[in-house]
Amino acid sequence: MLPDGFRDYYQQRAVNIRENYRTAIHYFSEDGVHDLRVEIKRLRAFYNLINWINRNFKAKKRLKPIRRLFKAAGKIRDMHVLQQIARDRSNKENLNIHEFYNLLKHYELEARDDFFKKYKNYDLSILEQNLSYIETALSIIDYEYISHKMHQRLDKMTSELIEFKNHPQLEEADLHKIRILCKESRYVLEIIRSTEEENEKFKILNDKMRAVHQALGKWHDCDVCLHRLKEALNHDTFQMSETKSYEKFASLLESEKVDHIAQFERRWQNFTSETERLNLGNFAKSR
Repeated sequence: MLPDGFRDYYQQRAVNIRENYRTAIHYFSEDGVHDLRVEIKRLRAFYNLINWINRNFKAKKRLKPIRRLFKAAGKIRDMHVLQQIARDRSNKENLNIHEFYNLLKHYELEARDDFFKKYKNYDLSILEQNLSYIETALSIIDYEYISHKMHQRLDKMTSELIEFKNHPQLEEADLHKIRILCKESRYVLEIIRSTEEENEKFKILNDKMRAVHQALGKWHDCDVCLHRLKEALNHDTFQMSETKSYEKFASLLESEKVDHIAQFERRWQNFTSETERLNLGNFAKSR
C-alpha cells in the first residue's frame, strides 16, 4: 500500500518542482534555480527509498529524464554561487576583480541560454507517471514492512557515514561523499518524520548531519571558485586591472577553505560522538 504520508510527500515535491521550474525557466532567479534542484534531490532520495523497499521500481531509470533537468539547472546555480562569493569578498575587502565577475556572468548567460533552449517545453507529466509506478511497486506491501525498510535505509546510510571515521585521513573524495550522503540521509529522515510520530533522536541526527554538510558545502563552494579563478588567470586572453586584488582574492579563498575544513572536523567529531551516544547507524554491525 502507498502510505498517505508518502503520497502527500511526493505530491508536495511535484507541486514545488512545477512552481520552481516555471520561475527558473522564465526568470532564472537564484531562488527558483536553487529550489528546483533541492526539490529534485528530495525526489531522488524518495525514488531511491522506494527502490530500497521494492527492487523492481528501478529508481535510476525513473529519475533519468528529471536528472537531465537537474544537471542543466546546476550550471546556472554554480555561476550564481560563484558570483555571490566574488561580490561578497570584493565588497568586504574592496577588491577590484570585476573581470572575473564579468566572466562568471558570461558563463551564467551561456548556461541560461542552453537551459531555456533545451527545457522551455519540458514535460513534467513524468512526475504523475512515476507516481503510478510507485503505487504499483508498493501496492501489495503492508505499512509495517515499509516502515521497517525506511528505518533500515536510514540506518544503513548513517552507518556508511560513521564508517568514514575509520579512514586514517579523509581525502577530498571522502569529503564529497560525506557531503552528498549527509544530504540524502537527511531527505530520507525527512520522509520518515513526515510519516511517523516525531522522534527526538531523529531531530538531533538531522541537526548534526545538516551542520556537517553545510560546512562541507561552504568548503566546496570556495574550492570550485578557486578552481575557476586559477583557470581564468592561466588563460592567455584574461586581463587583470589589479594583480594584487586577484592575489588577495585567491589567498582569501585558500584561507576560507582551511577554516571550513576546521569547522567540518569539529562538527564531524560532534556527529560521530552523538550517533554513538544515541546508538544510531548499527546497520553494519547487524549484518
